[in-house]
Amino acid sequence: MMVKGQDTYLKGRGNMSFLAEYKWYILITAEVLFWVFSISFLILRYWFQLNRASLIFLVLFIANDLFILSLAVLDYMRTGEFSNYQLIIAAILIYALTYGKKDFKKLDAYLKEKVEQWKNPFRYTGQNTHKPKTAHKGSKAPTGGNLDWEHARKERKNWFKHLFIYAIAHGIYFLINLLKLEIISFETLSNISSIWTIILVVDGLYSLSFTISPRKKK
Repeated sequence: MMVKGQDTYLKGRGNMSFLAEYKWYILITAEVLFWVFSISFLILRYWFQLNRASLIFLVLFIANDLFILSLAVLDYMRTGEFSNYQLIIAAILIYALTYGKKDFKKLDAYLKEKVEQWKNPFRYTGQNTHKPKTAHKGSKAPTGGNLDWEHARKERKNWFKHLFIYAIAHGIYFLINLLKLEIISFETLSNISSIWTIILVVDGLYSLSFTISPRKKK
């Protein structure tokens, strides 16, 4: 009995050591899977109209968030104190429960509209057969019939704000590294930068997609 107990204990220690060594890679992988599950859910729902099958990815989407939460809990159990790793996970989950819901609804509406356009092109292209009027000088956005160029401009503006904040934060990051200030560990800053870069790229692809393919005016 003692041998079995010791074996279980050693396996548990081994799993915790694995988590400690690869925890940042596991977190980044979980974030990538978050977007894969989200987009897969929407594609199955709108493109293939497989509502029941799409629920599988919805369940995986929720399970992935619970898995991310468990990473923070296990890290706290291992160290016995709060860390930057746990704070980042908390920030990710807070975003998912607040702004993440709004962004997901936007993505849901965008894909639904795009799929309808791709499946029924004549329904959208045949509505305005007249030649659009030429834009006046000084106009901020081209006139495109029923296309919402103003929304595309706002999405670009919001992403450029995000990019500006990202650039300032990384300027401070490189300054801290250059001056070798021991405010926060280099490893922590590097991991925060990696996760933020992924978020920035995804946000950019989403925001700039409205410039490439504007949505219809409501």
